[in-house]
Amino acid sequence: MDVNKLKVFLSVVDAGSINKAADKLGYSQAGISYIIRQIEEELGVTLLERSFNGVRLTVPGKAVISELKRVVNAYKSFEGVIDAQKSNMGDTIHVAAVDTVTSRWFSDAVELFNMEHPQVNFDIIDGDPFEINEWVENGTVDIGITELDWAIQGNTWIHLLDDPYRAIFPRGTGAPNPCPLEFFEGRKFYVPDFGRERTVPAMLTQNKVNVQTLYDKVGNLSIIRGISKGRACTLMSLLEVEMCPMRTIREDMMPEILPVVGSPHRDLGIVIKPENNDKPLFKDFVSCFKRAIARDQSWNELIRDDFK
Repeated sequence: MDVNKLKVFLSVVDAGSINKAADKLGYSQAGISYIIRQIEEELGVTLLERSFNGVRLTVPGKAVISELKRVVNAYKSFEGVIDAQKSNMGDTIHVAAVDTVTSRWFSDAVELFNMEHPQVNFDIIDGDPFEINEWVENGTVDIGITELDWAIQGNTWIHLLDDPYRAIFPRGTGAPNPCPLEFFEGRKFYVPDFGRERTVPAMLTQNKVNVQTLYDKVGNLSIIRGISKGRACTLMSLLEVEMCPMRTIREDMMPEILPVVGSPHRDLGIVIKPENNDKPLFKDFVSCFKRAIARDQSWNELIRDDFK
């Protein structure tokens, strides 16, 4: 689907009127109507209701609008990376990574790397695992730091760490410690990063655990707040839990966060194209990232009992 058509559609939604959007964009009204019709035909659903008062989203339109905005914003980020590459005047390593990794170790890894290669710069962008692997595949970035479950076959995978999952329940649920997956049976359940999380649904399916999935597309902190109020439960990786500012939740409502029987985890690592395997700078970066993780004593203390 042409992302420019999606931009036009979002302009119509924001303006609440095809006429107003046409004036703003310099399109004809017929041209914009044609673009919207093309999008609806391609998706197979009607997204907008037209009336003399303007336009408004249909039920399917409301369901997809946030994802359409995410696609357009991701493409804008992609354009920014391309612009940065075009203007690059020196040695720059372009990296895309999941934010749980960048927020914890990226700065330390770069510090170690620049001790040996002070002339090398970094261009870093956060993304979800699907985006990251696509960016590596099409050459937008040199290195991706992502999840193994999303890695595209044919590229090189370098393991960095195992990020163990935690069971999260409302206080007083009575969940055992460590918690077996069977304890989730029949319960209302949030899927973290809905639509971009593969390991959790697969884990439940493989263990024949049936849950009542809540289809809320909210951030992980909102999920934990919902759990603190007794709405549901979830499985979330430890890095994701650590990123949530728990101080914003009342202490007497803090949910129970428990290790899981069998230590299920997501495999995080570096993915690169095969032709980049032997490049010295990339090898040194991988080495520095592993060293940054190894010297993070607080993280290694947190997971000490998970992988005995």
